[in-house]
Amino acid sequence: MKQIKIIALLCLAIGFFSCEEESDIVESKITYLPKFEAAGEDYIELTCVEDFVDPGTIAIEGGTEIDVNTVVKGKYFGASSVSTPDEYVISYSAVNVDGIPGAYMREVFKKPCDGDLVTNISGIYSSTVTRITGAVQADLNNVYIVQLSDNTYGLSHGIGGYYDLGLEYGPDYASLGAVITANDIGSNDFTVSDATFPVWGNVVQITNFKVDASTGTITYHGSGNFGNGEFDVVLKKK
Repeated sequence: MKQIKIIALLCLAIGFFSCEEESDIVESKITYLPKFEAAGEDYIELTCVEDFVDPGTIAIEGGTEIDVNTVVKGKYFGASSVSTPDEYVISYSAVNVDGIPGAYMREVFKKPCDGDLVTNISGIYSSTVTRITGAVQADLNNVYIVQLSDNTYGLSHGIGGYYDLGLEYGPDYASLGAVITANDIGSNDFTVSDATFPVWGNVVQITNFKVDASTGTITYHGSGNFGNGEFDVVLKKK
């Protein structure tokens, strides 16, 4: 009788664990991440007069094309389409059926026109910036002046790229938004609006803006509303 009870308990235990294992079974499912197929190059350069035509980018999920969202952002002048000369990042994104996102990026550089510094000050410059503390950031490449209208120009770096290029903090630390009005280039008659740091919100007042066509240089003073915020900037035409 004892042997029969042991066998019965064993059978009961086997049955119990068998049921528990079956209840833990979960169905598996294959999910396909968005896969991007882009025509053209990842990096495209344009002259100041060339229009940008997107070569095309599609997203595929498991062999089926899905919707792509495209966002364009100008790094220094903020345009949402490739228009004004600037460095642009074009982001292509898509989401699969399970809500999992994917992304692909393309860079476009539309170069500023090459002004002669006599009738036009647009161009690509390198900068040397001297802070009131005596600290110097030299040979900072790719400061841009772009023509916005007949006599107005956008300046990409209100203090010549001291933080974002010199200290390598990145583009959020460029002083943006300054507009130069050339009342008379020959007599160095300029009016310049303030620049602002996107991260800090601090404002830079730009004064003493002068052009020397014979040396290919532009000089100005940037005065920020923060400690030791005085900067002398020399731009050299590249």
